Amino acid sequence: MSNRYCSKFKQKLEEIKGKLAEITPKYFEDLLSKYKATGDKNINIEEKLDKINKILQEIEEFKKEYEEKFKELLIEWYPKREKLDEFIKSIKINGKGRVEIEVLDVSYCLLPLSLYLPSLFEKIKVLRCNNNHFLSSLPKLPDGLKELDCSYNQLTSLPELPDGLKVF
Repeated sequence: MSNRYCSKFKQKLEEIKGKLAEITPKYFEDLLSKYKATGDKNINIEEKLDKINKILQEIEEFKKEYEEKFKELLIEWYPKREKLDEFIKSIKINGKGRVEIEVLDVSYCLLPLSLYLPSLFEKIKVLRCNNNHFLSSLPKLPDGLKELDCSYNQLTSLPELPDGLKVF
């Protein structure tokens, strides 16, 4: 489900970017120049305003769909289902579509960290990934990481550890 949706997500983002590219400041500058040159008060901008409103509506619908799919994805791998709503409320999605969260607790999680840690999350200061018995290696750890608990795993190697990291 997640790979198929990621492809759909990227395609939809490109469609929206393409639509937004048509509505540039240059377009409005040209309208203003035309108005100044002709004095024509009947310059039709309603069509572009309708288009802008449709794009804004499409973006809002897409955001709702993204949030729903994101929650579905979290349910697939987040091990603490009883705390899922609390976890979702604690996250912030930035402009790059990545999750900003300070404490990430994926203890007892069944998917490898390398699938989601580097690509989904930013600004992690505390990472708890203990008791993931399939975990044999860690991906590159975030630079701002201050605490790491990766006990009770099958780790055979560690990546370079960030400065100032406390390991439990």
